[in-house]
This record gives sequence, C-alpha cells and structure tokens, in this order.
Amino acid sequence: MASWAVRAWVVVCLVFGLCAVGVAEDGKKADGPNWGKPGAKKAEGEAKKPEAKKAEPEAKKPAAEGARRRRRTPRGLIRTGKKEEAEWMIDDFEKSGNLWRVENWANPAACKIDKGQLQVTPGAGKHDKTALARWARLDMSDRTAWVLDVQNGTAKPLKIALAFWCGRPAKYAESAPVTVKPGLQKDVVLDLKAATFKTEASKWRHTVKLAGADAAYRVCILFYNAKGTVGLDNIRLVRKEAEKTK
Repeated sequence: MASWAVRAWVVVCLVFGLCAVGVAEDGKKADGPNWGKPGAKKAEGEAKKPEAKKAEPEAKKPAAEGARRRRRTPRGLIRTGKKEEAEWMIDDFEKSGNLWRVENWANPAACKIDKGQLQVTPGAGKHDKTALARWARLDMSDRTAWVLDVQNGTAKPLKIALAFWCGRPAKYAESAPVTVKPGLQKDVVLDLKAATFKTEASKWRHTVKLAGADAAYRVCILFYNAKGTVGLDNIRLVRKEAEKTK
C-alpha cells in the first residue's frame, strides 16, 4: 500500500513539473526573442513612461539684429517735389479732402471742405492762435516762399503765420505773421528766406533765418485771434522772389 502511494505521489509531481515547463515556454514565445534580456517587455502592472511631446513648431526668427520696422507713412505726408518745377502744389482741396489736423497745443477749431476751400472756424481757448498741421518729409532749401489764397470771413484784418519743425534734431521755428484784410485775398506770401523767424534760441524774437529747411518734418498754418470763418485754397511752395502781400 505504501508503495502504491509513493508511486501516485511521483506521478503527481511529474505532471506538475511538465505543466510548469509548458507555462515557461509559453511565456518565452509571448515575450518574443528578447525575453529575459535588457529591453525586454516590461512586467505587467509597471507604470508606463509618458510619451515624449512632439517638438513644437520652431518659432519664427526675429528680424535681423539692427533691422528697423518700417514705419507707417502718415496720411497727408507732404513730400519734396521735383526740383525743376518752380511751383509745388501742396493742397488745392479738390480731391484729397481735409488732410490738415487741428493741433491740441493751440485753440480748438472746426474744419470742413466747402466750395473748394478748407474752411476753418476757430473756437474759444486760452491761447492766442489756432494751428493746422501736416506731417512732412520735405526739402525746402531751394524754395523761397509759401503762397496761398485766403478768404477772410471775419470782420477784422487777420494775421496768418507758418511754423515748422526742421533740422536734425527737429526744432520749432515760426515765421512773422502777415496781415490779411477781410474778404478774398489771393497769393498771400509767407517768406522763407527772410530773417523774420522766431525760435527758442532767438528768445522768441523774430530775428533769425529758418534753419534746417532741407529737413522739414511738420508744417503748421497759424491763425492769430481769428473771430469767424477763414477759407484756405491753393497752398503752394514756390521758388521765386517773395512778393509783397497786397
């Protein structure tokens, strides 16, 4: 009886041994040829490493060092005309609309285009003048005067002057005013060559010539103590001897 029990025990051990070998062989086949070697399939339950993020698109490289962005050209920029032309028409108010802007460092004003003129109605303020301005990229070195037609709609004589930001660096200079009688007056001349400008260096006395005329960056038309509507037309920059205002 004991011999039979021993034999039964041996048979059971052999069966379990063969099963264990079969399971091991199956594991090798499932894991592939690299089973048990470095880089083999990881044990079940082991945390997976997060996949590496895809490289983001390369950012656009900035412009070359030292390169400047192009500045937007101001609307109504006054440019240098052809040197061979004796007269440059700056504004006749026919097609362009109003390109002049009221400066906030002087008195306010209402502006509109009517009957082929720029009509300006100065408002009340604490200053003695109203200023209309345009940006420029202008060489006036061979020009002698600004000429314009003025419709003085006020009851009294009107004083008009020009102002410029000229030179490198730009500095403010203002011409001596000219007087315009009530009514229409054509070809009002504002001289560029006379020593009748005032600047900070002249202690605001009209005793100096215009400096930096080859580099004007801003142009202003000034109205002194205007009480009513003033019309402007045919603003020109000319090369000739300045004529006396009639």
